[in-house]
Amino acid sequence: MEFAAILSVCLVLVFGGVRPFVAEVFLLPSASMSPTLLPGERVLVEKVTLRLGAPERGDLVAFERGGGVEIKRVAGLPGDRVEVRDGVLFVDGERLREPYVDYRLTDGSFFGPVRVSEGSVFVLGDNRSNSLDSRELGPVAEGDLLGRVVGRGF
Repeated sequence: MEFAAILSVCLVLVFGGVRPFVAEVFLLPSASMSPTLLPGERVLVEKVTLRLGAPERGDLVAFERGGGVEIKRVAGLPGDRVEVRDGVLFVDGERLREPYVDYRLTDGSFFGPVRVSEGSVFVLGDNRSNSLDSRELGPVAEGDLLGRVVGRGF
C-alpha cells in the first residue's frame, strides 16, 4: 500500500505538478508564423532554459498577450536598433539573413528604427504581412516569455 501511495504522488507531480514548469503544448492561433508553423499546429514549449539565460535572436518563443499565448520569433535583443525596410529586417543597420521568411508574402512594409529596451525583446511573425507583433504592440518583457518552441506536431 505504501508503494502505491508513493507511486501515485510521483505520478501526480510528474504529470500534473512539474510538467507546467518544464514544458507545455500550445496550439498556434493564427497564420502569423507561416510558412514555418501553420494555424492550428501544436508546438512544444520548453520552459526551463529561459529561466537560466536570455533568449537568442532567431528563437521561437511563447508569451502571454491579451489573454492568450502567442508564438513569435525573437528579432531584436536589448540594445539592438531594429527596423523593417520593404518587409526586410535590419538590426543595427545590417540586413539579417532569414531563410524562414517567404518574402513573396511580405507587403513591403516599413517600420522603425527603434531601440530595444533593456529587459525586453522585439518579436516578429515569420508571415510579416499577417502578424500582430512588436511593430504594433511593442517589445515583450523577457519576464513575460513562457519558453522556447522546441518541437511541433504534438
